[in-house]
Amino acid sequence: GSHTLLNFYHPETDEDLESSCRSWADRKVFSVYVAPRSLLVLKQDLYTKYLHGIEEVESEPVSGRYVNMRPEQLQEVSLERGTRYSLTIRHVPKATKVNLLRLGR
Repeated sequence: GSHTLLNFYHPETDEDLESSCRSWADRKVFSVYVAPRSLLVLKQDLYTKYLHGIEEVESEPVSGRYVNMRPEQLQEVSLERGTRYSLTIRHVPKATKVNLLRLGR
């Protein structure tokens, strides 16, 4: 798969909803460079207090604005993004006791 940049955002506030909503760019907090064939586990504040997403772009500049890149990696280059496959697994505590096997009948 390809690399990607995973962006983290502040969620909308009640104030945002009452006025003209802030854009995603205004709410962006930081970005994480995700290398090809990598695994990310989001937990604690990163999982519960921020929204996250990946912009739909064909290439992206790599610069010093990513929190997980070392100084020697910070060359001003543009990386072409290819296909990346993502698998999401979430642990959800007991929320309901629905028999999922019966739903398909």
